[in-house]
Amino acid sequence: MVRIEHRTKHQSVVASGGDLLSPDSGAFTGKGRLVIADYNAFTTGAVFKINVKTGDVKTLASGGAFEGPTDVAIGPGGIFADDPFAGAGGKGAIFLIEGGSSTLVSQAGLFAGGPLGLAVLPGGKLLTTDQKAGLRGTGSLLKVNPDHSGVQRFVTQDHKLNGSYGMTLSPNGKVAYVADDSDNSIVRVKVATGAQRVVAQGKPLNGPTDVALGLDRKLYAVNNSGSNPKVVKIDPKTGDTHVFVKDGKLAAPEGITVEPRH
Repeated sequence: MVRIEHRTKHQSVVASGGDLLSPDSGAFTGKGRLVIADYNAFTTGAVFKINVKTGDVKTLASGGAFEGPTDVAIGPGGIFADDPFAGAGGKGAIFLIEGGSSTLVSQAGLFAGGPLGLAVLPGGKLLTTDQKAGLRGTGSLLKVNPDHSGVQRFVTQDHKLNGSYGMTLSPNGKVAYVADDSDNSIVRVKVATGAQRVVAQGKPLNGPTDVALGLDRKLYAVNNSGSNPKVVKIDPKTGDTHVFVKDGKLAAPEGITVEPRH
């Protein structure tokens, strides 16, 4: 896990080794702890809580029905994790993490390529991406109600979404920004209508797998390219892009999240 100082762009390792194998995306708790999914830990994946000040790593859930969780979202209903390989037919599932175990919230249904990005909407419903659930077998964004047997419905599909991966929400939850690693783009989606618009596409984006909204209201997309790992800064209003940081301690980054201001 690499921490990047926004002002100085200094990179430092927060946690490494031990049970961590392939940490992906996560979210911060109200107490400043990072909860993160690791799709290779303990063979079938795990969810960890990390103290970013000390580097201590605690296992919140592992094994069970996990096959490889990739993202975590935290809301009033608790801690949720998505897994693109779990569930009926291996089409994907979403779990609630509590008491040291994972409880199935939603599986199969509209999922096709597996949920990859996850966020909690105002009111507690979940928003997740799926790379293959669209009519053309391409990307989609789905809303999941964790309180009613995990019922799923489309927010939007196809069109500008080809290989939808990680995502982030605007502070009011009305807009989702989706990283599309197939089209090298960041797509803006209105949650209420499903309307899509490409915010940025092409260089310096190169296979973006996740995106986060910074405290400065700019987007930061992580590029999982072994030959040129980097974080790209994007103005969501103008689409202007430039490389924020590259190389250094970054090897093959897949997820990104923003530490809240304390």
